[in-house]
Amino acid sequence: RRNLYDFVLKAVEIAGSADHIDSVLFHRRSIEPWGQEERFDDLKRAAYGRRGWPLRPRGKVSVVIPSKDNPGVLSDCIHSVMEASTWQDFEIIVVDNGSSAKNRERIERMRDMLRPEHRFLYHYEPMEFNFSRMCNIGVSMASGDYVLLLNDDIEITQEDWLEKMVEKAQLPHVGAVGVKLLYPASRAIQHAGITNIRLGPAHKLQFRDDRTDYYFLRNRLAFDVLGVTGACLMVKKEVYEKSGGLNEDLRVAFNDVDFCLKLRRKGYLNIFTPFAELYHYESKTRGMEEGEKMKRFQHEVDLFRTKWKADLDAGDPYFNPNFSLDYSDYTIK
Repeated sequence: RRNLYDFVLKAVEIAGSADHIDSVLFHRRSIEPWGQEERFDDLKRAAYGRRGWPLRPRGKVSVVIPSKDNPGVLSDCIHSVMEASTWQDFEIIVVDNGSSAKNRERIERMRDMLRPEHRFLYHYEPMEFNFSRMCNIGVSMASGDYVLLLNDDIEITQEDWLEKMVEKAQLPHVGAVGVKLLYPASRAIQHAGITNIRLGPAHKLQFRDDRTDYYFLRNRLAFDVLGVTGACLMVKKEVYEKSGGLNEDLRVAFNDVDFCLKLRRKGYLNIFTPFAELYHYESKTRGMEEGEKMKRFQHEVDLFRTKWKADLDAGDPYFNPNFSLDYSDYTIK
């Protein structure tokens, strides 16, 4: 396994970022995962050294959290970031699109009670909910080297989650970095990267049990992916700004996938890393899509599909054509 991993690292260095190869070029009876970066750290460090990549994560992270009228949920999120993270070079920027006066006061009190070494910015601006615009406002206020878009219903349960994200985000060829998200109080996967199937972009392995190892350990190892969810997405601030940020015409739906596809067009690779693992209380803040929300959702879906029709029709470069396009869990046709 060690020799195979070393061989693959060197082969990729020579080949560069070649297109996906559909053919089977190598086969063994036992499963041999190619990405052994955690197990063979010395080989990974040697490969980084040959490429001139940084060996240790460093830099300031600006955590941008859109939120409204959920001070309790927001407090849980922020305090889990503060208390669980061993990475301390970060700032928190909350963008509020119109909380009630009472809830606004609660958030301001929470900001004032936090430790002074952590910069906490609170931007209050009543407006219709627009996740993209709120993130763009937060990024415009950021002073960090990296931007982390974070939903207020995320719970941090792992101390080194920021280190694991920065380690990938700092690489020169990397665009967006996403993590493994689990449904709360369970081992059910909510997000393991995004793939393009028949119905459109979908979360890989959603609802699958994380206690099971899936195709070539897709829930255990870091992989290039088409995109990652904006619920927890890290990118260099400079890259975010150069790409134009999130598309404000996509207020809620597919703004994260749109952003990731823009990064790919600019030559960046998007990364899923399972070495950072968090809980996501999905839609806990905004609720489910129904009524007028559903009409808006469908409009944004149509807008997204029209813009990216050629890319979507071309398929997913990281999804072998022998897999069924009706599922995102690597089911064979």
